[in-house]
Amino acid sequence: DVGRGKQRIGSAPRACQWNRPLSKLSIVTAEPRAELLRDKDRTRAELLAVATEVFAESGFSGARVDVIAERTHDFGSRLWVRIFGLPYSHPQPKEGKTWIISNQDDLPLPTSFAGVPAEEYLIDSNEQSVRRNRMKSVCVSCHASSWTDKFITRIDSTNLLADQMVLSATKILQSAWDAGINDPANPFDETLELLWVRQWLYYANSVRYAGAMSGPDYAAFKNGWFDLTENLKAMEPGRDMQLSKKKGARGKSRK
Repeated sequence: DVGRGKQRIGSAPRACQWNRPLSKLSIVTAEPRAELLRDKDRTRAELLAVATEVFAESGFSGARVDVIAERTHDFGSRLWVRIFGLPYSHPQPKEGKTWIISNQDDLPLPTSFAGVPAEEYLIDSNEQSVRRNRMKSVCVSCHASSWTDKFITRIDSTNLLADQMVLSATKILQSAWDAGINDPANPFDETLELLWVRQWLYYANSVRYAGAMSGPDYAAFKNGWFDLTENLKAMEPGRDMQLSKKKGARGKSRK
């Protein structure tokens, strides 16, 4: 698609079309593009911000270049929340061995079915704060501190609201299981269960991701808030209809 001039989300920008001859790439032209110059400025600012942080922690005699390099190039050290791929957002895992995680449902997932975090395996609020500040130190290289603070706050509030809407859908599904109108043995094979999967896998994930990437159009319309709300509204009457049919079947059997 990039080669045809149609750029997709997540694809390489047009200045990096590696299928073009090397001599035609902007990075090797005699006149550097303004975007590349701004990248250099941003990188320099990021290095200075991280270096200042390390000097403040360890002093001039204790500061180490390898620590500065690790914090600058390891973007994971700036991520305080995990927003994609699972039903609920949650603090980042303490380590990459996520298979050792065990939640209160005895499953290797960072949150329970009801959204309760497996805190033993996730970073605490203090570490989250440290990582937020590291992220802000990068953002303010280009943006005002007031804009940065509001943006980070909006990410957290977006995650919270999306998670609440997933939890509402989860409660509807749980009530259907409790009433015996759906079977929890396989939570992915019945109509109401598939609506629940859509709620978090498509819509909540899209909202959280678009919110973090500053994509309000996607957050609102492309598998976003509209679909998240509409899907939730469809689940409750769907459950009630199934429950009504079950009660009707019981009444007929008694006659």
